[in-house]
Amino acid sequence: MKVGYLGVGKASKDVAFQVSSGLVETFSNMKVRKQANYTTHKIHGHKAVPEMTGMDADQITFEMLLSAYLGVNPQKELDKLEAFMEDGTICNLVLGDKLFGTWVVKSIPYNVEYVYKEGDITQAKVTVTLTEAGGDV
Repeated sequence: MKVGYLGVGKASKDVAFQVSSGLVETFSNMKVRKQANYTTHKIHGHKAVPEMTGMDADQITFEMLLSAYLGVNPQKELDKLEAFMEDGTICNLVLGDKLFGTWVVKSIPYNVEYVYKEGDITQAKVTVTLTEAGGDV
């Protein structure tokens, strides 16, 4: 059962979040960062006064276990994430039937945990960091 995706809405190019009897490709430890920007005005003889200058773009970070033992081709999924990042692709993040906005892939550090004797990755843990692509200019 597909429960969401990160991508452009083309199944072959998207990183799908899905679970079935032969496949588990989901995420964990999702963290959302929302942050305001402030500048500080120093006033002689008084306390400094903060002034809000706007909002930073939101960031989302989550982890994925990409494992051949769970029916996933880790290298194929890493290649998709890398292509999104290198091309600056604006991706939808969809969970269930809800669109969680548009994002760019900022970083994808990963640990290779297991490889086949031929050198193919059989399991990797990747941390995906997304930065909000939309703006209200």
